[in-house]
Amino acid sequence: MEKIAKCESGGKQFYQDGTLVTNKNYRDGVHWSTDYGYFQINDYYHLERAEELGLDIMTEQGNKDYALLLFDADGTSHWQASKGCWLQ
Repeated sequence: MEKIAKCESGGKQFYQDGTLVTNKNYRDGVHWSTDYGYFQINDYYHLERAEELGLDIMTEQGNKDYALLLFDADGTSHWQASKGCWLQ
C-alpha cells in the first residue's frame, strides 16, 4: 500500500503549504470529480460511503483507513491507473 500511495500522491496527504493533495478529473472538458489525499480517493465514487462509515477522506487517517477498506474488499483494482508505477 505504501508503494501505491507514493505513486498516487507522492506519499503525501498535504502539500508543504498545508493544502490537501488533490487531482481534478474532467470529462469532455467538464470537471466531474476530484481525487483526494494519500491514496487519491475519488469523491464521486467513494465520498458518500466513506462518510456513512464515519471516515473523512480529507484527513490522513481517514484516507488511509478508507483505502484499507477498499484494498480488503477489492485488492489493488482501485489503483490500476498507477499500476505501472507501483509494480516497479
